Amino acid sequence: MYNWWWLSILYALMYIIAIFVGQRWMRKQNEKFELRGALVLWNTILTIFSFWGACRSVPELIHTLTHHGFVYSICDPSFKQGITGLWAWLFMISKFPETIDTLFIVLRRQQLIFLHWYHHASVLVYCFYSYAYFVSTGRWFVSMNYCVHTLMYGYFALRAARIRLPRFFQQFITILQLIQMIIGCMINIAAYYYKQQGYSCAVSYTNIEVSLAIIISIILFIVYIKLKYFTLYGSIPGKSPQFLLGHLLQTGFIYGKYLGDIVREFQIKYGDTFQFFAGPIHMIFVCNPEDVQHIFTHRHIYEQGNLEVDHHRILFNDALICNIGAKYKRHASIILPLFRRGKIVNNLDIIVDCTDKLLDQWRLKTDIDPNYIHLNIVDQCQNLSLAIFGFIGFDYDLQTLNEYSTNKKNKLRLALSDFLKIFLVTIPIPTFLSRIYLKISPRYRHAMITISTYLNQIILQEQRKTPEEIDERKRTSLIASLIGSLQQDEKLEAIKPEQEKKGLSRREVIDELLLFLVAGSETTGSVLAWFIYLMSKNPRVQAKIKVELADKTQHGLTIDQIDSLIYLDYVIQEVLRFIPPVVGTTRTLTADDRLPTSSIQLYKGEEVFIPLNVLSRDKRYWKIDPDLFYPERFQNEDANHHAYASIPFGGGHRQCIGQDLARFELKVIMTRLMQYVTFGDGGVDVNAGGYVQKMTVIPKHIGITVTFD
Repeated sequence: MYNWWWLSILYALMYIIAIFVGQRWMRKQNEKFELRGALVLWNTILTIFSFWGACRSVPELIHTLTHHGFVYSICDPSFKQGITGLWAWLFMISKFPETIDTLFIVLRRQQLIFLHWYHHASVLVYCFYSYAYFVSTGRWFVSMNYCVHTLMYGYFALRAARIRLPRFFQQFITILQLIQMIIGCMINIAAYYYKQQGYSCAVSYTNIEVSLAIIISIILFIVYIKLKYFTLYGSIPGKSPQFLLGHLLQTGFIYGKYLGDIVREFQIKYGDTFQFFAGPIHMIFVCNPEDVQHIFTHRHIYEQGNLEVDHHRILFNDALICNIGAKYKRHASIILPLFRRGKIVNNLDIIVDCTDKLLDQWRLKTDIDPNYIHLNIVDQCQNLSLAIFGFIGFDYDLQTLNEYSTNKKNKLRLALSDFLKIFLVTIPIPTFLSRIYLKISPRYRHAMITISTYLNQIILQEQRKTPEEIDERKRTSLIASLIGSLQQDEKLEAIKPEQEKKGLSRREVIDELLLFLVAGSETTGSVLAWFIYLMSKNPRVQAKIKVELADKTQHGLTIDQIDSLIYLDYVIQEVLRFIPPVVGTTRTLTADDRLPTSSIQLYKGEEVFIPLNVLSRDKRYWKIDPDLFYPERFQNEDANHHAYASIPFGGGHRQCIGQDLARFELKVIMTRLMQYVTFGDGGVDVNAGGYVQKMTVIPKHIGITVTFD
């Protein structure tokens, strides 16, 4: 081997020549080769080989590090013995068949980048040269390369089989390759240092010098990653993104700056359509209502965003928002009827009773100190909405409003709080890394144990009822309808094509319940907190609501009375316009399309982000200053505003399914609160507003007084 390693140079030269000859030949062919089946098989073989090699080499590296230390691991070539030596030899030999990757690229007439063939040729020569002298640092290179290739060829096999994986995975593999090369250089530099210190290291200075060539490769990889993942695409304007961070650091988003403010700054500078990078995530923001209307009304081109689906699926698995196509239709056929007005309005008394419990808690504080400043309004609003949804959705007392739970922090509320914090942490993280994080996070496990306990108790309570009771309750109860949709034979349904499946599995029911629990409480709770904050800042509006209430309601409430409160409808509209509960929504293109107003060309697979908060504050579409909280706008000048200038619950066929329930619930709660109390400003130090971005947008600083009328 010592005498013949130079033949690898000859092979590398022949390999490069064959590439250019093959490409030239393919240009003369009328059709490209498909070779999909062969590609799946080939990459699967390499995946299995690499995985087995990793299983044989990595334990030896770990054993060497733990029993002999770092210096020994890079200076002693003991890994050439036994089974590890065999897999080191196989590693070197594998560099020949790995070049077949290039053959597939050429025959399928795909883009072949310089780094691809440069990497294959240079690594092949370096591996043969290092093996000829059995360089001691080889155990590191062999172990790392086997591990990276297991993931890389596995990804190639799945992609060839047309199994969709998140774009993050491709980026992650590229970054792993980069990290592998950096570690390799550091190992060689360490070997050079130890040789200089007099250690006996079985690595030559020439080999170390060759590693400098790898540094050049690293630079090329960095340039490649920058150009591929962190460079503006095409002619759509935008700010040049930073490497790895995109626009997150430049804009201050990492430090808590509100996304709505960031998007408005971009809109002023770059126009209604621009590019934005959330780390490696590339999105096209669309801020023009006409273009937004086009997106929402062309559902055959714009499907639910892959970013949302991929991310939400990590936490909500098979819930409605995580599905597309036939699976979405199956879930929607069961879920959507649960939120029709006929079922919603029957819950008036439940909402009133829960709101009265919150009023009782405030009354206790006010009786002790009339000037008491409430600083935990956000928590109280979310506890209230959670309690209401527990009764409405599950016919179950979640006990978030009883005095003991309020003072000691209800276990479910704490678990949901932890769940939402984890939800936020996983947003900018690649999907596969998020899954790993969830596997090792004790906080997530504890939260899910608590939440699952509650959900299983809810299901068990419902299943104790007789079939006749469940059928009767389906008309008004969400949980009864869900339990009634349980599949009779899950194993039989599982093997059916998706288009033929009926009902929901128990796992799917639990996923839907979790989604209802989180979304149902967070959205209403955040809007209610903003209502209270805005009332404390706008006593004129508060007084006007009370005048309408005095004219149209007594202490009791009926559906007709609630429906007659027109000014309160304007107030709710204005709260939702002024600060939509979510910052935006995404859509993924299933075909190329051109936006009608901006004439921007979009392409299949691109991710479009629609910033709801920017649409509702755009001065071009509102006659009265949109930065002014003014409910009367819907009564007068802005009564006929553009339909897509204010869409707090999204638009199109994937808009929020619970918006009717949220609006009704909010109107009843607000009515009840305004019947009894007046909210006062607690002072600039504690009631300064601001934004906190969680699953929904909540007030950052809210401190109010409560005066009973």
